[in-house]
Amino acid sequence: MTHVTAYIENLLETTFSANAAESDADQRAYIDEVAVRPDSRQRDGLKAELQATLSDPHFDWDALFDRMDVAISPGEPARPFVIERIWVPLFGRKIPDVTR
Repeated sequence: MTHVTAYIENLLETTFSANAAESDADQRAYIDEVAVRPDSRQRDGLKAELQATLSDPHFDWDALFDRMDVAISPGEPARPFVIERIWVPLFGRKIPDVTR
């Protein structure tokens, strides 16, 4: 299944890519800003895309991160990074169930 990931890619590119060179504090501040924006289109779009991709056991987060040049620690899996750094700050602890 192919997923639309435009909102995810935009967030990764502007906040987490090697080119963005944001500090951890800057990354958290940007996520916090997205959470409280009056215009919820970006947050709603991210939630829909994240629900679809996080619940798909075949979605290749590592390939997306490689393509987007996201800077994470070597050997760190991308999916847990997304859950801890994007999903939890925006939407809380309950993550979408993985569909089989």
